[in-house]
Amino acid sequence: MQVIRIENSVLLTNVLLIGFSFLMLFLILLMTEDSIGSKKQIIHFRLMLAGLMTSMVCAMISNFILYISLPIPNGLFHILAIGMYLPVTISFMEWLSFVAETTRLTWISQRIWKTVIHLPVLLMLIIMLTPFYQTVLLERPDHTMVAGAGEIMAIVVDSLYLVIALFMILLGRKSMRRKSERKINIALAFHIICVIVGEILAVVFPLLPTFELFVIPGCFLIYSELVMSQSYSDALTGLNNRRRIDDFLENALVNASPEHSTEVYLIDLDCFKSINDILGHNEGDRALCVFSDALKRGLGGKGNLLGRYGGDEFVAIMIGGDRDPESVRNRLRKKLDEVCRENDIDYTIMFSVGYSVATTPGITKTEMLKRADEEMYRIKDDHHKEREKFIESLRRAKIT
Repeated sequence: MQVIRIENSVLLTNVLLIGFSFLMLFLILLMTEDSIGSKKQIIHFRLMLAGLMTSMVCAMISNFILYISLPIPNGLFHILAIGMYLPVTISFMEWLSFVAETTRLTWISQRIWKTVIHLPVLLMLIIMLTPFYQTVLLERPDHTMVAGAGEIMAIVVDSLYLVIALFMILLGRKSMRRKSERKINIALAFHIICVIVGEILAVVFPLLPTFELFVIPGCFLIYSELVMSQSYSDALTGLNNRRRIDDFLENALVNASPEHSTEVYLIDLDCFKSINDILGHNEGDRALCVFSDALKRGLGGKGNLLGRYGGDEFVAIMIGGDRDPESVRNRLRKKLDEVCRENDIDYTIMFSVGYSVATTPGITKTEMLKRADEEMYRIKDDHHKEREKFIESLRRAKIT
């Protein structure tokens, strides 16, 4: 039997504080709607919250059992220990996946990524499913508790996720042009700081729920920034949405001049319906995200605005550019090929680009988009002559 002697006042305080933390995360989970982010973002965010909440439930149970002065059988103590520590590691794994989805970094192969991201969870399983778990908390002769080697090891394992996440956040900040993206990046970094402080205090004060309390501010800030960013953001790709595109273009056209021209590139993915029909809608969503990444790399720049106008149609607006549509098309094609290789896309994503430019004020947003749309569909008709060849490449990709 596992007998732990702790002051009842401490135990009662723990139950109340952990219960409060659980309630706060539960409210955030209830408020998290599918519309505030991409499908993958929301899944990872919810799983992150669920992991933390599971750990809190186990912590409340163990503290309550001790509060009513019941001895804990070794088997139950082991189960509760696993329930307190393993879900936190899984939560951190989902947190890192959320960061990867939010920053949209493609510096590592997807297959390697899926392998590496599960390694800390495997290490935690080794810690918790072997006798080593008994060193998580140690009892001193005066019946106080201190963090043992097991808890320190657990924190080190969890910290691997935090270090990688921080690295990705710093890299991702360089490619973030919009204020909303930068604010989400700050929220991600703030969450890491809160978690680190909470874990340090958990080692210093192992009997107090410092970690549980410190994860709340970061989770709430991330949720708030996700909600705020959606007024001008496309949930799937993270690009500007139609509302933001229209507002930006109207303002830019007012100040159009020969030296300060406004260029509009209307971009449509060719035969996109075939990707959904043959490879499924999940692959179609992935193709849209891959293309948006290529758009950011190829056409992103100071003063430019990139957005998803709807469906498989994208817009790039450049102020005072070089007015060379062919160069823009080639640059985008090159970046798209790079991103496809990095994401193991086995088929060529085709696109058509329409172009219009305003060098004097007075041209309306509707006129600009209509000119670009007419040119885009002229090019699109030529590309559709290769439709059968493209469909065959999709079928080959499905087989492999």
